[in-house]
Parts: sequence; structure tokens; C-alpha cells
Amino acid sequence: MGKRFGVGRAQRMWYKDGETWRKDGMMDKKAAVLMADGSEDVEVVAPVDLLRRAGVEVRLLAVGGHGDGGRVVTASHGIQVTCDGAWEAGAADDCDLIVLPGGMQGMERLRADGSVLAAVRDFWSKGKWVASICAGPLTLFAAGIMDGVRFTCYPGCQPKEAAGRWVDEPVVVDGNVVTSQGLGTAIPFGLTLAGLLEGREAMEELSRKVLWG
Repeated sequence: MGKRFGVGRAQRMWYKDGETWRKDGMMDKKAAVLMADGSEDVEVVAPVDLLRRAGVEVRLLAVGGHGDGGRVVTASHGIQVTCDGAWEAGAADDCDLIVLPGGMQGMERLRADGSVLAAVRDFWSKGKWVASICAGPLTLFAAGIMDGVRFTCYPGCQPKEAAGRWVDEPVVVDGNVVTSQGLGTAIPFGLTLAGLLEGREAMEELSRKVLWG
């Protein structure tokens, strides 16, 4: 069982050891956030916003987008988003973190894309961070990386024959896999990702600045 670290409002995060947090404070990390038609708006924007505030270079990539070079997607509540670029195999190879949001229709589109599944497997096998929220962890199961992994997701979305171990926690970190429950946990999810990439002090400072906690 890992150690618990709080980010306010009784949110609990799990870590396998005391070395999870980056201690050098360097701001050279990169993250790729994938988005498709039907992705949940807040679960995309909150992590992108918080990671960028922490100094992480974030690349928002449209999977199966339309218009403007394939960069436009329509989120789950009808908001059109113009992403930084269109997803293609290899587009996140230089990143330290890949993030997959929820939204059932968006998740289904991400899960159906073989290059997305391949990227998830590649990140996981190389020890880089793989993160997902709400229904998004179903894509991680489809990628085959969840055997024995302690995880969370939107309650009721966990597979009936889950290879991992579901827990009712807002955010869970097991190894290099980060999962969260849904829209209401998108802020602690984003703060956790910021801390994992930029260090605990950066996360705590960011929490104070955005009045979380």
C-alpha cells in the first residue's frame, strides 16, 4: 500500500514510494492530452490549464478531428475546441505524460483508435506517466496495461471482470498509472499530474494560487 498525500478538501492521492515527486523543480516536462468528439469538456480543460500553470508544455491533440487541419473537436456538451494539433502515431513520443479524458462517446473513439492504444502501451512500458479520468480508464484496459493495477474511474464504469483493483478514491496513482473519477475530481487530478511532473512544492503552490484547499 502506498503513501497518502493531500491536496486539500480531503482529496487523497496514492503513491508507491517517497520518490514519486520530482525534486529538482525543472520545468522541461511535456504532456500530451488527447481529445475526440464527445470527450468531457472539463476533464480536458482542467488538466491542461493546471499543467500549463505549473510550467509543463502541454500539447492538446485532436483524435479524429475535423476542420482546420483536423484540429477541431466537439466536446460532450457541444463546445467546439480547436486543439494544438491533430493526433497521429508518434505525435506524443517526446512527452513524459499522456492524458486520456472521459466522456463516454469520446472514450469510445479513443479506445477504437489503434494508434492511441499503441501509444498508451508504449508510455506504460517505458515507465512514462499514463493518466485517465472518468470513463477514460476503459481505454487503458483495452490497451492491456491494467493487470493488477490499483485504479479508480467513474463509479459503475469499471469492467465487470476488471484485471485491476478498483477503489473508491478521487485520484489513484499506482506505478506510472494515474486514474481519477470524473468531472468533480478533475482539479485534484490535474494538480496531481502537475506535482508528478514538476514536484510537490510546485503542486502545493499551484493549489494555493487557484484557491484549492
